[in-house]
Amino acid sequence: GKRSIAGSGHAVLFDRPDGEWDVTRVQVYGSRYGHPQPPDEDFNVTIADADMNVLAQVGAPYSRFARGQSAWVSVDVPAQSVPEQFYVCVTFDPEQTKGVYVGYDESVAQSHSKRALPGSHIGEVQGEFDWMIRASVTQHGAASTGAE
Repeated sequence: GKRSIAGSGHAVLFDRPDGEWDVTRVQVYGSRYGHPQPPDEDFNVTIADADMNVLAQVGAPYSRFARGQSAWVSVDVPAQSVPEQFYVCVTFDPEQTKGVYVGYDESVAQSHSKRALPGSHIGEVQGEFDWMIRASVTQHGAASTGAE
């Protein structure tokens, strides 16, 4: 399935591998909706600790998402060291005329997904699923593993 969330964002809690790791890329499976022309604005990708304290935030253009057809969209993140548990939160500030539907997977044994807005709130999602958001990590001094 897929959902857009007004007034909140899509967040996934990750457990990093043992050792010291940096998030270097985030991927989101989704599709844009609204006007045919993408809005001339950015969506935000936030890396946060388990309490949703912001560690890093980057913007990327809405135009990265195609209208209608869902696909994986990659956003490079300046290498950000992460604790044992960390969130990746993606926010779009959607309205009726613009937004992104983020895909979700219902085949999970346990949900790691939340509705969240860094610096504002974090809450449960309705249902048992995970947002289709990936975090690629790199161990200090190594190439990206794509671990998720």
